[in-house]
Amino acid sequence: MAGAVLSLWGMASRRSFWMLSTGIGIALILLADTRGLVWALPLFCTAVFISVFRGRWWQKILRLGLLVLPLYYSFQLADQFYVFDAIGIEAQVDIRPSLYHWVKIYPPPWVYPSNFTWGMAPLSDLPKALFFLWEQTLLDVPEELVSFEVERGRYIAQYHLNFAGAGLLFGLYQHRKDPWKALAILASVSPFLLTFHGALGMLEEHPRFYIQTLPGIIICWGFFCQGLLSLGAKWPLLRPRWIKKGTSPLLLILMTVLVFGILPSFLSPTADWRRGWQGRPDDFRQLVSRFEDSSMKDESKHNHCFRALIKNEREKRPQRATLYQTTVQQSLLEFWAPEESTE
Repeated sequence: MAGAVLSLWGMASRRSFWMLSTGIGIALILLADTRGLVWALPLFCTAVFISVFRGRWWQKILRLGLLVLPLYYSFQLADQFYVFDAIGIEAQVDIRPSLYHWVKIYPPPWVYPSNFTWGMAPLSDLPKALFFLWEQTLLDVPEELVSFEVERGRYIAQYHLNFAGAGLLFGLYQHRKDPWKALAILASVSPFLLTFHGALGMLEEHPRFYIQTLPGIIICWGFFCQGLLSLGAKWPLLRPRWIKKGTSPLLLILMTVLVFGILPSFLSPTADWRRGWQGRPDDFRQLVSRFEDSSMKDESKHNHCFRALIKNEREKRPQRATLYQTTVQQSLLEFWAPEESTE
């Protein structure tokens, strides 16, 4: 999200120097995660387009140079962010192992044209990785594999995407007089929308699939609400008289009562359409308990969890939550004056 914001600033600004912000944002995305390529590539292509077609010739050159400079350094520093045997984006997004596990289609061996990770593989492998990603979208996924919970999640998530798309249209219309800013908004938000749409076709669902893409969705929802307010200001039919009479505090109280579930409604946290997710706090406490009594090391399905907890232990990090063991006042005193608080 920080990379998208920095990219937006650079592409929307009229000053050429701000393109350095876009380069830094894209560089951060590429160093944060191998799959950041899905975010970085649209931003980079849009930034190049803006640099080439905006300003005078010397401004074009300056923008391109400022854009490429952080990317060059991030490529050189990648080995400090990724391990030497980092798994490439191809293996991370490949759905063939899951399809073979469930319905025995697309059997191994699964051959990858490259193992692309930013800075850990030559740029000549990038077209191979992109072509592999395109091939993944063409694979047939049998519908009988989709469980009822996954179907329900897709149904709800589709409404999230529809409102986000409508909000994006509102945002682009609002900034129609500044096409470069509108293009910057489209470029910075579209990777989130596309990735969220891709999550709707997953065979399995996990909260992280949505959490990684929700920042862009929420921004589009903000555009949607802003668009509704602007329509209400222009069309008197959308402004009831009781709102004009200074009763906005009552409206705020009503929304608070509905959102917090004091009154049953569609917005309530306990509404019927809301879903529960696996991975409750009790599940994590059980994992830590099995780690502490050494029974987890014999469970192959928890190898990744076991290694992560071992790393936390070696780095002397707490394995259990300790945030609320002290009062807020005591925590602030320990933060601002640790020596005095211990005395």
